[in-house]
This record gives sequence, C-alpha cells and structure tokens, in this order.
Amino acid sequence: MKKNLITIFVLIITFITFGIFSSSYVQSNILNMLIKSGIENNQIFPEEDALSVLVCGSGSPLGTAVAQTCLLVKAGDKKYVVDIGNGSVNNLMTWSSDLLEDINGVLITHLHSDHIADLGDLNLVTWVTRDRKQQLEVFGPEGINDVVSGYNLAFSRDSNFRYLHHGNQIADPLTGGMTAKEIEDGSVIFEDDNLKISAFKVFHEPIEPALGYKFEYKDRVLVISGDTRYDSELIKSFKGADVLFCEVISPDIVDRFIKVAEQQNDAKLKKILVDILDYHISPLDAVDLANEAGVRHLVYYHLTPTLPTEIRFLSDKFFFAGVDEAIENWTASTDGTMVVLPSNSKEILISEIN
Repeated sequence: MKKNLITIFVLIITFITFGIFSSSYVQSNILNMLIKSGIENNQIFPEEDALSVLVCGSGSPLGTAVAQTCLLVKAGDKKYVVDIGNGSVNNLMTWSSDLLEDINGVLITHLHSDHIADLGDLNLVTWVTRDRKQQLEVFGPEGINDVVSGYNLAFSRDSNFRYLHHGNQIADPLTGGMTAKEIEDGSVIFEDDNLKISAFKVFHEPIEPALGYKFEYKDRVLVISGDTRYDSELIKSFKGADVLFCEVISPDIVDRFIKVAEQQNDAKLKKILVDILDYHISPLDAVDLANEAGVRHLVYYHLTPTLPTEIRFLSDKFFFAGVDEAIENWTASTDGTMVVLPSNSKEILISEIN
C-alpha cells in the first residue's frame, strides 16, 4: 500500500506542477486510485516457507504513539495472533485485510487490557469480512473464559444485527463469536510434524498466571516473552531461540516521566509510574537473559513508555543505552517491523513494511 500511495502522491505533484489537478476528471480518477489502494490485498508475508512475525502493535498503555501489544505469527500455512491490544486490528486491516484470513487462533499472554482490547474487533472482522469457517479460538491463562464470555455477550446484539442485515452468507451465526481454551505453564497449544506451539510461565506479579509462548517450526525457533520481570528461570524457556521477542521498560525514561509528574503534582500518575518498574524487564536485563540462553537475535517490543515515532531517533539513544555494547544482534521494533526466519536456513531477515 505504501508504494501505491507514493505513486499517487507523485502523480498529484506532477498534475499540480502542470496545472491540471483542478480538473474534476483528474481528481475523480485520483480518488478512485486512493480507494483501490486502500482495499487492495497486498502481499505482506514472504511466499517462501518460513517462520515469520509481523509486529502489529509495539506499544504500551503509557503513551499512544503506536498500537498496543500485538504480534502476528505465520508458521508455514498457520497463522496465530499473540495478544491483540488497542489499535492493532486497524494496523492489520490498513496493511492488508488478507493478513486476517485463516487465523488459526489467538494466544493471550495475560489479561491486562492492553493485551486484549481489540479482541472484539478481531472477532468481528475475521467473521464478517473474512471467510472464517468456525468460531475464533482464543487461548490464554486462567480467566480467559470470563474475558471471552464477556466479549461474546457485549457483542451479541451487534452480531445479531449483522446477521439480520447481511444473512448467513456474510454473518453466519454458527461461525460467529469466540471459544475460550484455558492453558497453563507447559501447555502445548498445537503440534504436528512441522509446528509446535507451547506456553511457559513468566513473572508479572501480581498478575498471575502470565505466559510466554514458544513457536518451533521445522528447524526455526521463535520465543515471545509476554510481560515479565527479570528471573533466571526464563533462561530455560528462551534457550534455542533464533529470535526472542522481549517486552521492555526503560527505567531512565520512566524516571523522566516521574519527575514531570512530580512537577505537575500528579500523585496518581507518579504512583502508577513507580509501580510499573517492578514487573517489567529493562533492556540490559533482557540482554543478560538472551546472552545466557544463547539467543541469536533479540527484538524488543511492547516498549514502555511508548514515545512518538518522530522522536525515536533521539529517545532510543537513552531508552537502549548500553545495549550495543552488551549484545551484537538486536532490534527495537515498531509497528510494521517484520522478522522472517526461512526454513532450512540460518538467516534472520528483518524489515519494515511501513
């Protein structure tokens, strides 16, 4: 879509330069091109056999510059969404609605709002706009049944209205809604000859249980930390990973926020900021775990606080201070970061789709 918009922008500049943009005929055709560009299903994931990850939400509740936590994992012909924070469905639909075709399941790490806020929208768009064959399966820790039941109830009238308006062809009641599957540390969510998806315990007290996920596809391994503080027990769960997606908090940036909260006499914000420091992991603690586990590439996601993309060139210097000296291969993700692990290869390919 980005290339199409650039082409259209160049055409507009050209038409303005030659004084013909004011023509209604030209404007109508440009509008048609923009509409077409907006609904085209662009190829995002590579066609080659691979274990791939697209960051559909890299942010956190603190700061709203990007979507909240979401990863879309593609392993061969299987697709799973890991967490589905606010704004993530809009990202996926904007990039290509095909990304939401044939979703095999949603994996929730824990039940904080920034990890489940778009669950209702995800259910709706995969049901009404995609050719979903069954109810959406949602896997998560204890309490996931309440979350899914709540969403189903909250959207029940909406679902019925869509059925009454569009009929079975678009809104089949038999495939609408979601089903919950409670999992725990050590649970295997899916396994066949090529792919194994398993859950492991992470440390996000007082939020218990909280989970991370491991994807093993052929000869490639991806690990997703979920939200966690540092704990040496994580090393065994991270071992063997080609890529570790690890959430991260910057004590330096949080401390700057705390000072502003003090200056503004905002006791509530200060309390929240102080509290969050003890159940997330710092950049250098994540490096220590990655190095001990032999991780080949560390990708930071769920950045807390989330600062505007326009100042990342400056803020990342302080957010990730010391990381370059501690680990060779690392990436700070943003919305649209894609990691591809081709099968039968040692390659780790990282790009931005935006």
